Amino acid sequence: MFNPQPAIQLIPIPGHLPCVVIDDFLLEPEAMRDYAAGNRERFTLAPANTFPGL
Repeated sequence: MFNPQPAIQLIPIPGHLPCVVIDDFLLEPEAMRDYAAGNRERFTLAPANTFPGL
């Protein structure tokens, strides 16, 4: 399911730590979506003001 060779970039942000971008993280992103949808009852709502939430 996970790509052993994702594209990883560090994008500098002046005055801050860099932003890490990971592209092609999953080999089959649809499979992860289908897994999550098929196991929806196992997820719980996150407390307020959290990211990314449900």
